[in-house]
Amino acid sequence: MSVPSGSTLILKTGARSFTAQLDTSDLGADLRFLRNGSVLRLTGVCSAQVDPNNLYQLLEDNPITFKILLRSPADISIVHAAPFWDPADDPDSAGAVPRL
Repeated sequence: MSVPSGSTLILKTGARSFTAQLDTSDLGADLRFLRNGSVLRLTGVCSAQVDPNNLYQLLEDNPITFKILLRSPADISIVHAAPFWDPADDPDSAGAVPRL
């Protein structure tokens, strides 16, 4: 997903989804090397939204939402690349059974 001044990655860990935001306005970054299903390591600053009525529980509760702010594409490392081919990527292979 693109934003006016950069790119936003939508990420998932377990059942929790979050975003990582990269300002690419002056970097000319190309993030097409990232494939859905890859395992990534990110280096950045965590920006968390908490319930202002329960600040006293800040260390005990999970934040409402959070995002990772990245400085450059160098802050993204691929730990495990997604498989090169995924049947979900090829609509022609859905339900195909090889003939013997």
